[in-house]
Amino acid sequence: MSSPTEDVLITGLMRSGTTFACIMLNHSGSAVALDEPMSPAQLISMRGVSRPDHVIRSLLKEQRRSLVEFGMAVSKHRRDGTVGNHFDGMRCGAATRHPDQQVGLLPFKVPDNFILAIKHPAAFTALLRKLASEFRCFACVRNPVAILGSWESVGLAQRGRCEMAEQLCPELQRLLDATPDSETRTILLLNGFFEQYSTYLPQSCELGYEEIMASKGAIIGQRI
Repeated sequence: MSSPTEDVLITGLMRSGTTFACIMLNHSGSAVALDEPMSPAQLISMRGVSRPDHVIRSLLKEQRRSLVEFGMAVSKHRRDGTVGNHFDGMRCGAATRHPDQQVGLLPFKVPDNFILAIKHPAAFTALLRKLASEFRCFACVRNPVAILGSWESVGLAQRGRCEMAEQLCPELQRLLDATPDSETRTILLLNGFFEQYSTYLPQSCELGYEEIMASKGAIIGQRI
């Protein structure tokens, strides 16, 4: 369990419950969770940086101050001001995430003392070796077969690539570049994500999608 004013990072496989984790934390009464507040340019700027935690810590400090002073912080959200499923309503073969998503200032209910969490699935996974020793990090994981089916349903498995993870992890990019078959690339990508979590995180910091759903999200607040 994190301390009341601690900063934590949430990562995980795409379609494994990372956005739901943010929603549940924002209803916990003890945390504020920001959904992918960093722009792609900000994330890619950490490529090759020896201390990406400095960049993230600066963002956390800025957003915590904004929450305390104004009750607002930067987060991805829908036009109606809610945080929701990035792929909601999308069909197989879709090329992009749900169009009704934007990043900007969003009002939050701010507890007196609060955990501040930020979530970036691909980027934080790629940088986990450098981040896990500096922050409490949590990864949402899911049965691999279910993940592959979910990726297929929204078009994530068609190319077997993950641009953000590859930008921040050249080794992954070289591996996928050397693999011509898209199905094989998808398996390698999935395996690469799981390897990051098993290597750099204790099992207690892995949040299983199946456990999350069975507990109706309660396990998120209990672990984080």
